[in-house]
Amino acid sequence: MSVKFQYTPSAYKAGKTYAEIPNVAEADFSFSRASGARRVNEDGFIELMGDNVPRLDYTDGGCPVLLTEPQAENLIEYSEDFSQSYWSLQFITVGVGGQNPSATGNMQKIIPSTVSNSHRLFKTLTVPSGDWVQSIFVRESGYRYFRIGSSVTFADFDLQTKQVINGVGEIEELPNGILRLGVFGSY
Repeated sequence: MSVKFQYTPSAYKAGKTYAEIPNVAEADFSFSRASGARRVNEDGFIELMGDNVPRLDYTDGGCPVLLTEPQAENLIEYSEDFSQSYWSLQFITVGVGGQNPSATGNMQKIIPSTVSNSHRLFKTLTVPSGDWVQSIFVRESGYRYFRIGSSVTFADFDLQTKQVINGVGEIEELPNGILRLGVFGSY
């Protein structure tokens, strides 16, 4: 017997998502993922979901969307703490901003010095071959432009107009005034 349905995930538990429409066992999906992953929850905050827990994402509001994507790995240590000596800072200091995207604490604020017009926060990495993405969550706070770059590619972003103004990148608007800026590349 063949069943056609529109999948609208409405509930989940570790290893399974449940569909409300249609409400039949054939519409439920088994699910596995060997690590945690993030989603935007119903309140607009980014949260970490545990191993094997499906990510029902509410980025666009309304009905949740089941997030599926290829396996990825964050190569950056201290990716949420720019005050660590792991990072190199040029003509900036790191302070406390507003609530972070996970609603678990404060975002860090990058404060430029008046000594130079070139302000940098960076880390030199050895990246394995293949496709990659550099991304960062930001909130506009008095400064309009932001650049993400590497020796391979870069993108300049206008945080007020929410547009990529130079290079190859993307902007994703999230709730609570947060933007996810991304640049893609390949080695």
